[in-house]
Amino acid sequence: MKTFARFGIGKVFCKIFLALFFLSLSAATIASTARFLEFVEQGDYLGARVFLKKNLGKISTTSEWLVFRAELMKHADLVGFDLVYAIDKKGFEGIAGGAPDLNASRNNADQLMLSGQFEEAFKIYQRIAQELKRIHKSTNQRSAQVGIEFLQPYIYQSMARALYGARRYDESFLVYRWIPNHFSRIREVQFEKMWAAFRGGRIDQALGAIASQSSSYFSVYLPAESYLVQTYLYKRLCRDTDFNMVLRQMRDLRDRLKGSAFSLEEYVKGDLETLVLWRVSETPKGFSGSGVSVAERETERQRILKVLSKAYIGNKTKLFDDLEKALAYVQLTVRAGSSGVLKPIEKMPSRQAFFDLGLEIWPADSREDWIDEIGSHRFMGESLCKKEK
Repeated sequence: MKTFARFGIGKVFCKIFLALFFLSLSAATIASTARFLEFVEQGDYLGARVFLKKNLGKISTTSEWLVFRAELMKHADLVGFDLVYAIDKKGFEGIAGGAPDLNASRNNADQLMLSGQFEEAFKIYQRIAQELKRIHKSTNQRSAQVGIEFLQPYIYQSMARALYGARRYDESFLVYRWIPNHFSRIREVQFEKMWAAFRGGRIDQALGAIASQSSSYFSVYLPAESYLVQTYLYKRLCRDTDFNMVLRQMRDLRDRLKGSAFSLEEYVKGDLETLVLWRVSETPKGFSGSGVSVAERETERQRILKVLSKAYIGNKTKLFDDLEKALAYVQLTVRAGSSGVLKPIEKMPSRQAFFDLGLEIWPADSREDWIDEIGSHRFMGESLCKKEK
C-alpha cells in the first residue's frame, strides 16, 4: 500500500512573523485582550471565539497582533486551533518587524515534498527548525516564544515525513518522538510514527504507537491502516488470538459504518483539532455579555456543527472504503501465513531491558485517559513462533 501519500502534507500551516522589538499597546488592545480572557475564564468558549473573530479586523500594528496571537495560542485548545490558522492567513506580511521570513522556506519545502524530493525538503525543514530554536533562545519577548512553541511541532512533523519519504525510518521515528503530546494533531502523529517504527523494524514501538492511538481520550475507531499493521505484526509474532481479535474489530467497525451506529460525536474525537471544535459547540446557551450577542453565539455554533458534519460524512465514507481494502489485504496475509511473505519474528526486546533503562511499562492493550501519557506505550508481549515449532 502506498502509505506515505495518505499522510497528506498538511494544507494549513501557521505563518510566522516574529518581531524582535515591542511597541506600546493601545488602551483598546489591552481592554480587548482582557475581555477575551474574561470569556475564557468564565467557560464561555463560544463567546471568546466570536469575540476574537470580531476584533481581528481592528488590529493594526505588529505589537497588537502579537499580543492577540499569543493569547489565542495559549488558549487554542479551548476556542479552536483553526483560529490561529485564520489569523495567520490574513497576512501582516508588511509589519513583520524585520524578522526572517521562514514561511517562504516552508512553502518551498512543501513543494519539494509534493514532488518527491524528500532529502531536499528535509534539509530546508531542518534549517527552519534550527532557526526557530535560535530565535527562541535569543529573544525575551514571550509572545514571540509562544509563537515558536506553537509552530515547532508542525515543522518536526514535516521533518519526520520527509525522512520517512527518504526511507530513513529510524531517524523519522526519532523526530516523531520530539513532538509533544499536546500537539493538535497528536493522533495523526502516532499513526505516522507507527509506520516509521514498522518500516524500521521496531515492532514493539509500532504496536505501542497503535496502543496510543487507541487511547480512550480519542474515539474508539482507528485508521484502517493501523488495524492492518496490527494484523501483519501479530501474524509475524504467531499471536493468532490477537490477530483474530483485531480482525473482529475491523469487521465490527465496518458493519457500524454501514449503518447509523458510527456517530458524529465519535468522529470528532478522532484528533484534538476536531474535538476542541466540538466542545466549543457544546458551550451552554446561558452565557450573555457585552461584545457578543446570543444570536452571534448561536450562528457560530451552527457554523461549527455544519463544518464538522460535512467532514464527518466524507470521512465516514473514506473510512469504510479503507476498511474494505484493509480486510482484503488481511485475507492475503492469512493465505500467505507466517512462513511465506511475512517472515516470523522470533525474538522481542525483554522486559528487563526496559526496566534497566528506567522506562515505565505499559501493556499494549491499555486504554489511557490522560493526554500527557499518549506515546508511552511499548508492546511487552512475546513472540509465540518458537513455542509453536
